[in-house]
Amino acid sequence: MMLSAKILKRANFSYYLREEEKVRHWFYGGLAQELGLPSEPNRDLLLSLTKLRGDKKEGGRIGIDLSFSPPKSVSLTYAVGDIDTKREILQAHEQAVEEVLNYIETNIKTTRRRQGKRRERITGKLVFACFTHELSRANDPQMHTHALLLNAVKRDDGKYSALELYEVLIRIKELGRMYREKLMQNLQELGYEIVIIDTQNLYFEIATVPQQLIDKFSQRDRQIKSYMKQGIPKKVAIYLNRPPKSEPNPELWNTKLVGIRKELFEQVQNLSFEERKQKQRLKEIQELRKKQEREWEEQKRRQEEELEKARRELESARRERERVWKEIEERYIELVAELSLLEQELQKKKPRTQKELQDYWNRANEIKQEMDKLQTETPTEPSTEERPWLNVFEALERLLKKQQENREKQNRPDGGWAPGM
Repeated sequence: MMLSAKILKRANFSYYLREEEKVRHWFYGGLAQELGLPSEPNRDLLLSLTKLRGDKKEGGRIGIDLSFSPPKSVSLTYAVGDIDTKREILQAHEQAVEEVLNYIETNIKTTRRRQGKRRERITGKLVFACFTHELSRANDPQMHTHALLLNAVKRDDGKYSALELYEVLIRIKELGRMYREKLMQNLQELGYEIVIIDTQNLYFEIATVPQQLIDKFSQRDRQIKSYMKQGIPKKVAIYLNRPPKSEPNPELWNTKLVGIRKELFEQVQNLSFEERKQKQRLKEIQELRKKQEREWEEQKRRQEEELEKARRELESARRERERVWKEIEERYIELVAELSLLEQELQKKKPRTQKELQDYWNRANEIKQEMDKLQTETPTEPSTEERPWLNVFEALERLLKKQQENREKQNRPDGGWAPGM
C-alpha cells in the first residue's frame, strides 16, 4: 500500500489505456474541468494535452505518474467481493486518490527563476488523467490507480507554463500517508475493521483477511524480500524483480488457489459482509444515540438560555422599579418641602389679598394633584400615616379657611374669599 511516482519522458499511453484490466478511466483537476474534457481519456487527447506547454526540447518531461496502491487485503476483498462490495471499495479508494490530487492542485507551490530572481507561487489549475486497474505486473489481485499529472499548469494570468515537478516528488511520502489516512477512514466508515501495522507511516490491513492469503498473493513482495536477505539494497531488488508489462490475465490469479481452500475465500467474503453489516447497524445506533444526545444538549442549552434571559429581564425590571420608586420618593420630598414653605408663608401675620389667597390655594391643589398621580405609580397603596404630606396639605387647608373666616368677621371692603372644597 503505497504511493509511488516516476517522471514521464515519453508520450506512450498504451499501457494506461489498455482495456483488459480497465476498471475506470477519468480526468480530474481544475484545468480538466475548465477545458471541458470528456469523461474518459484517449490517446489523441492525451497527446494534445502534453503540448499545452510542456518542455519544448526532445525527451522533455511530459508529467509524473503517481501510482496509488491500497493494501493487499483491500485488493483481495475487492477481488472476491460482490458487486456492492466492489463498488464500495472502489469508491473509497478513488475518493482518497482525488483528495490527494486536490491537495496537490490547491496547496503545492512551484518555484521559477526569472532573470536571477526566485519567484514562488501556488501551482494553479492542473489536469490529471486517471486510470484504475485491478491487477499487478505479476497478475496478482492489486487494485491501483495511475494519476498522470501532465506537465502543464494554467496560471492566474491565464497563461500556460511547465510545472516544477520536483516540488511534487519531494513530498511523495507526505502525500502517500495522506492517501492511506483517507482510505482507512473511508473503509472504517463502511464498517471494515482495520489493523494498523505501522503507526508512523500509517500502513494497515483489513483485519478479516488472513495473513496467509495476503502472503499467497504478494509474489513480488516475497521475491523482493528474498533479494534483500541476500544483502541486495531494496531499490535494486525492486528493479531486479520488476517483470515486463505483460498482457494482464484477470483469470490467472484464480489458479493460485491451489493449497488454499476455497472456503477461505468464502470465509473472508462472508465474514467481511456479516461484520460490516453488524458494524453498520452498530454505527447507525451510535449515530442515532449521538444525534439524540446532541438534541438533548441543544434543548438543555436553549432552556438555560431562556432561563438566563428571564433572569436578566427580572433583574432589569427590578432595577427599573427601584429607579422609578427612587424618583417618586425624591419628588415626594420636593413636594412636601414646597407645601411646608406654603404653610410657613401663610402662618406669617400679615394681611393677604383675595388674589394672594387664591394663588396659594391653586398651588396647593396643583401639588395635591401631582402627589395623587405619583400615588398611582407606586406598587402599593400607602396609608394616611405613611403619607405625612397629606397632613401638611390638610393643615394648609385649615389655615386658609381660618384666614377667610377672620376676613369675613372683619367685613373687609375688598370682600371675602373661601377656597372651593
